[in-house]
Amino acid sequence: MSISSSEIDLEHDNQLQDDFEDDFISDEDDFISDEDKGIGESISFSFNVQNIVYSPQGSKYWIPNVNVEFIPRINSFFKSYQEAISIYERYADQGVYGKNNIVTIKYAVCSREGVAPKRSIDTVHDSIETSRYRRTSLKRTGCKACIRIRFVEPRSAYEIYYFDDKHNHMVIDKNDMIMSRKRRQLCVTDQIFIHKAASAGVGASKAHKLHTSLNGGYDVTGCTVSDYKNFRRDMNSFVGAGDAEMVISMFEERCMDDPQFSFEFNREKDQITGIFWADEIAKLNYQEFGDVISFDATFRTNQYRMVFVPFTAIDNHKKSVTVGAGLLSEETFKSFKWLLEAFLKSHGGKQPVLVLTDQCLAMKQAIPKVFTNSRHRLCMFHSMGKVPTKIRNRTNNEAEFLKLFNKLVWNINLKIEEFETNWRSLISEFNLEKNKWFKERFRIRHRWIPAYFNTVPFCALMKTTSRSESINSFFNKYAHHGNNFVTFMFAYENAMRKQRNSQCKLDYVTKTTVPHMCTPKRIEKHAHEVYTRDIFLDVQKQINKAAWSCSNQNVMEKDGCQLYTIIQTHKNGGKKKHFQVIWNKENSTFNCECNHFIQFGILCCHIFRVMMNEDFEEIPKRYISRRWRRDIISFNLSQTANRRGDSDGELARLCYDAQSSLDYMLMYLKNDKQKLIEFVKKIQSMKDEIDEVIPYQTRLQKKNEIIRSFVGIDKPVEVTVHPPIGIRNKGCGRGKRLIGAGEKAAKKNERNKRKCRHCEEMVNHDSRNCPLKATE
Repeated sequence: MSISSSEIDLEHDNQLQDDFEDDFISDEDDFISDEDKGIGESISFSFNVQNIVYSPQGSKYWIPNVNVEFIPRINSFFKSYQEAISIYERYADQGVYGKNNIVTIKYAVCSREGVAPKRSIDTVHDSIETSRYRRTSLKRTGCKACIRIRFVEPRSAYEIYYFDDKHNHMVIDKNDMIMSRKRRQLCVTDQIFIHKAASAGVGASKAHKLHTSLNGGYDVTGCTVSDYKNFRRDMNSFVGAGDAEMVISMFEERCMDDPQFSFEFNREKDQITGIFWADEIAKLNYQEFGDVISFDATFRTNQYRMVFVPFTAIDNHKKSVTVGAGLLSEETFKSFKWLLEAFLKSHGGKQPVLVLTDQCLAMKQAIPKVFTNSRHRLCMFHSMGKVPTKIRNRTNNEAEFLKLFNKLVWNINLKIEEFETNWRSLISEFNLEKNKWFKERFRIRHRWIPAYFNTVPFCALMKTTSRSESINSFFNKYAHHGNNFVTFMFAYENAMRKQRNSQCKLDYVTKTTVPHMCTPKRIEKHAHEVYTRDIFLDVQKQINKAAWSCSNQNVMEKDGCQLYTIIQTHKNGGKKKHFQVIWNKENSTFNCECNHFIQFGILCCHIFRVMMNEDFEEIPKRYISRRWRRDIISFNLSQTANRRGDSDGELARLCYDAQSSLDYMLMYLKNDKQKLIEFVKKIQSMKDEIDEVIPYQTRLQKKNEIIRSFVGIDKPVEVTVHPPIGIRNKGCGRGKRLIGAGEKAAKKNERNKRKCRHCEEMVNHDSRNCPLKATE
């Protein structure tokens, strides 16, 4: 293919009209890039020695004095474009494409090529305020130094057909290389680190500080904080207005890859108002541990001010686990009803036994509408936290009342009749019968007092929303109020990996450790074999109490059952309590009046005392709750639940092994320069082989491709769903910081003073509110 000089000039003229972003640069120390926002692709050179020549017209030029092997030669041919431009490290952003997407012609120009546009100032119509301009430093000098490459079709090779090495400015000093554009370019490692740091809740500034330290300091890392922030900006710009659309597409693809993944969303017109999702592990956690759940809304997790609502249960290690999560645009009865219906649909219609929430009115109305077979319990802390303010200056002995009131309310062994009698007696003793707040608390006592939940299985696992508050705090460490939907989902998945990794560690500890036994009884060893480590410690505590704090008072036989009276002595050796245990020998069932097994799912010390008397060596299967057993959830399943496209984790492990091997070799080669040079050459050779098979991409295309790989979804062609706007929920804040009294006073003093007609002084008041009037 032949290209005429006029066509080349035309291409050159067209190129000078465009704004290029990046530069070409070589790996050699003799070359350095100093790109500025301007015309063409930029190349700048840095040499210890440079020749200064003058044109016949008197123009001054700087020509780099370098080895002959580095100087491009006209009419040189290369197999590929990458090879032709190999003396430069960075590609240009734009090129002229011919057939089959092949670069046919390319210019690489100096970073100071072109002239900055001139500003126009109208001193007649523009005031001084409107004619102010930002102070900037100009780098454009109209430099003509460049290199031109074209594709020669008959030879299928690239030819350097023009090279001008004369610069009309001084080249960059070698000592300033670290400040150059070449060294400021983000490599793939930097971009991956920025993305992973964002998913872990680490901002660009902290990510730059950390990565710079890992790379060896600022002397070897040219990337600045602004470069890290700009890449974060570019990631957000890639998502742009298609944020909601991309999240929906992301979840839809995941549903196709994983049939166990559930996803629901609600929209009004073109705005999304609710999202709910639950993966396979969340569903399995709910199937095993979903008898008691808690949920609460948290704020400031995304830039759209949608509230985040995680559903929390307790696993077989007594740790909080998430069994589903949602985002809502408003906290209303309608929105919570939709969220609970989505939750119920994803979990196959299984309802929890007990649901714990705060005193949100919308939740209170929505729960009985959806969870028709569940008991709704209010958080005790939200009520008990207000008691000190309700009795202040209304009773003579506040400390004594608080002590007795807490002892009454938190007691899980009281019967309903006993509680109501003691409540009325205590309120009457301290003359609080007319207190409206205590009257209201007593009216809804069936919603928060433990005595009314004694017969509900596992009711003692949660009495407050502290589990939900803890989960909210846990997620807030990963989320940020400036996150879009896509970034928030990455942060959520990262948090879930942390949570599930903790579960796996606890499973490992359970399987590989043997705790110290407190008694020689075989039943204690059996408990260790069936329960997880944390649950075993609770069971061991009951067995220890049965051995050392409990004794038989008498045994009676009634209706074919053994009736034991167990005396439990307080740990200080003082107060004693009596409990009755009924043992049915026919069906081997036990029943203790303390209801410990119903409330906690493990046997009490009173039943263990009877078992020891009867020489039980194992706990009956019916009294080993499935939710407390070992290995309910497979270790491999919990490890792979959050992976997409790498179900067995082999790719992730190979990448980690490769990175570890590279770090290992660098650790032992860093002090041997010659071996390190040889090693770098081998790595560079492998990189060149990969570059030969990779199709050509501009820098912008490369960056967008990397961001797309991070997001995992293409940008939508058409956006039909948008994020909500104008959300104002409680707790979302005013968007302004709180101003203290001192700052308010200082700001007041900054106001322009005026003359008071009364005191005749320049002050911040007038004659109507002059302080001197009060003294007259």
